[in-house]
Amino acid sequence: MPLTRREALSLFPETILREVVEDDRFREVLDLKLDGMIVFDGDKARFGRAAFFDAIRELYRSGDASATVKDDDGDEWSIERGEDAGRKILKVRNAQASFQLHGFVALHHDAKSRLDEFDAALAYAGLGRDALTDWRVRLTERPLRNEELRHLDAALDHTPPEIGRKIEQQFSGPTGKTDTLVPADRDYYENLIGKGGASSVPQLAAEILAPHINRQLGLHDPDVTRLTLLLASHSSILAASDIAKVAESELVALLEWAASSGDLLSRIGAIETGLAVLPRIPSLEPTILALVTSIRDLDPTDVEGRLHFLMGILLYVGGDISRTGVLADLPPFQRRLAIFAQAALFERHAYGHVGVEHFTKWAIGQRGRRFYYQTLSELLEEPRWVADYCTPNQLKAEFLGRISNAASTYQDNVQAGPLHDLLFGSGETDLPRSMIFPGSFLPGPLEGRTGGETPMMPAEWDAILAEALAPQDFSPKSVTALINLRGLFSIGDHRVERAVELMRSAGHRFDGDVDQEMRENIFIGLAGVASASRNTALADELRVMVRKNRIDSAHPPKAQREFLIAIAAAAAHVGFEGWSAYLGKWADELAFSVVDKQDADHLLADMELLAIIEPRLRRYLGNAMAALQAWLAT
Repeated sequence: MPLTRREALSLFPETILREVVEDDRFREVLDLKLDGMIVFDGDKARFGRAAFFDAIRELYRSGDASATVKDDDGDEWSIERGEDAGRKILKVRNAQASFQLHGFVALHHDAKSRLDEFDAALAYAGLGRDALTDWRVRLTERPLRNEELRHLDAALDHTPPEIGRKIEQQFSGPTGKTDTLVPADRDYYENLIGKGGASSVPQLAAEILAPHINRQLGLHDPDVTRLTLLLASHSSILAASDIAKVAESELVALLEWAASSGDLLSRIGAIETGLAVLPRIPSLEPTILALVTSIRDLDPTDVEGRLHFLMGILLYVGGDISRTGVLADLPPFQRRLAIFAQAALFERHAYGHVGVEHFTKWAIGQRGRRFYYQTLSELLEEPRWVADYCTPNQLKAEFLGRISNAASTYQDNVQAGPLHDLLFGSGETDLPRSMIFPGSFLPGPLEGRTGGETPMMPAEWDAILAEALAPQDFSPKSVTALINLRGLFSIGDHRVERAVELMRSAGHRFDGDVDQEMRENIFIGLAGVASASRNTALADELRVMVRKNRIDSAHPPKAQREFLIAIAAAAAHVGFEGWSAYLGKWADELAFSVVDKQDADHLLADMELLAIIEPRLRRYLGNAMAALQAWLAT
């Protein structure tokens, strides 16, 4: 006897069943009817979805002020029509409780009522009238079916204003939901950072973000205008938009909000925008002064401060976006735009509502390792930006560098006075004396690529580099300048080749006594030089040097630590095949030289994580992983 439809469906695992029964075409073919439960405030009231929606439809059809519906326990509730802040609402109440709802006008029999509420919902979500066009067509033609309403609600929920409200609401209470902190929905990120991929930051700014920002500015909604500042992780982004053309009253309100309540990234964007429009709006000078002062006075050692909070959020958001793969098809710099924007949104709405030190420790413990290895894997494409640039010290240095660059660009806009003194003065607390070397000059999160985006080495710095590399002995001093300058400028091949020559002539060992911590720091630095300069010869000599250190030293670095050096050095190879082959050979060497089982276990875990992030690597790490697994099993 053939199975009934119900019996056949019961054979599906629950997770698959949930997916297939929500597919409209699947239900249509099998003539299935789907119902669900409407649950309020945890579980204070439960209604059958079909009965609840039918009661709402009858309320709209009748024109009455209220209707009644029974909950799952048979108790009677009233549904009443109302308005709140210009939006149609429903109030569901009885003697014990009351709930307020939006969005059910989509069930209304009148097309104009449906579309008017749809426009109000789009505005509330920070979207223009041209958004969600498929839903507009559907709402024009007919009321929504029961199962469609949830999908429309989800589309309206997946917007930065709505997520911001949920973050503030949830993290003001005893617990917050991590899926609110980092949505795993592609539509959400397109609402946050625009739609489409770019091959460079200039293309991203001009072709994707400028139109996106201009649409937001065109809504003339203060909450939506503030969203544009979330995109200030590179100075060219806001500059490419029409934000400098916004009406004086709107810009004054925007910068005053940033100074009083804005997240750190928004303050940087506000400073850059304010300096650009200062001749047109000179009244902004005190606000810009307050903004710059607030960045200068940030304390990177304050474990309850904004810098620590931002660090924790960045690591969590970056790690979770890596985990879900929601932006996996975008280049690293575009993913980082999303990471910094989402982290800034969370900081904006949650700072002051959670204990920073506790939250930061939790965030790093949950996603920090994933973020770190994701960023290491991205060195193949963008070798100039590393996860270590997310520390509180470097974040402040980056912000100060951004302000300094903007001050230089718009120097003629700043008249004599307190702001001019702060930006260009020589006092101990003025901006020039507050800069941090080399941190304030290192690449920003969207500047990890090499080539045309890397500044050329100035002659005076090149001379310093030549002097350091001139002696015949090989010591940390020989390459310290090379390491410190690697992220700042494009280093000439002849300088890197000189370092390679010194390493070889010294037999891949330091001349003189060098403690193990210094050795490891130099190894990590040289790996960064090899990747930033794409110099495979330096990467090869570094591998030999680290191997000899492992053999010679009484306390060599942990295998896990050496694997990090290997990943960084592998990015000296431009193509995937060279990168992965280099890393695979070093991994083999580590797997067969590790002598402590705990170290082996940690090394294996890191290799497995990297292979999850970049599955193509499994072919090259497979031998090392198999060897470690076999040894650990004995």
